[in-house]
Amino acid sequence: ATAQAQEPTLLVIPGNIVADLNINASCIKYKNLDITSFTAGMVIKDRCAQLTGTSMRSNMGGFDLDAFYATKSKKDIRTGFCLDIKDVASEKVLGLMPELADVMPTVGAIQGRLNCEIAATASLDTAMNIILPSVNGVIRMTGKDMSISDDELYTSVAKMLLFKNKKKGEIDELVLEGTIKDNTLEVFPFILEIDRYTLG
Repeated sequence: ATAQAQEPTLLVIPGNIVADLNINASCIKYKNLDITSFTAGMVIKDRCAQLTGTSMRSNMGGFDLDAFYATKSKKDIRTGFCLDIKDVASEKVLGLMPELADVMPTVGAIQGRLNCEIAATASLDTAMNIILPSVNGVIRMTGKDMSISDDELYTSVAKMLLFKNKKKGEIDELVLEGTIKDNTLEVFPFILEIDRYTLG
């Protein structure tokens, strides 16, 4: 018989622990992410753990992270993070965050190297699941010398506007920003220079 995956259980930080730690680790795996080196500082106090000054080097690129996890009570479990992903292949960013491609399908067709900044806070339930209506965050994605292809929206627009290249569009620069709040993703207006056009 095959072993069934166990559901995550709540990690409770005891109220009597006060600690100031420095962390050095390697060979960490998360989904498609292989972290070769990981350094961070951690402060634990008042049932809260704060991760600061985190630096990660991985098979996907460079990462900087600050985060917190608080277990004040079973009805007050919160987490938050600020993640800066530097010069990483777009498909690897989406591999870590497949939900991003679900809500913005065209992003999944963009190829090239991205910089991505994400900051968010959220509440958790006692099974360590994120309570989606509580998510409050911002996202900023930038990239240069990129392309978009194999996308139904791009192909239809390229034919209608008589693009020079109807199968692949070169993007000099991409700046995409948005917010997540109350179960809603709002993407701010942005300018995209592609083929012979500047699009808003």
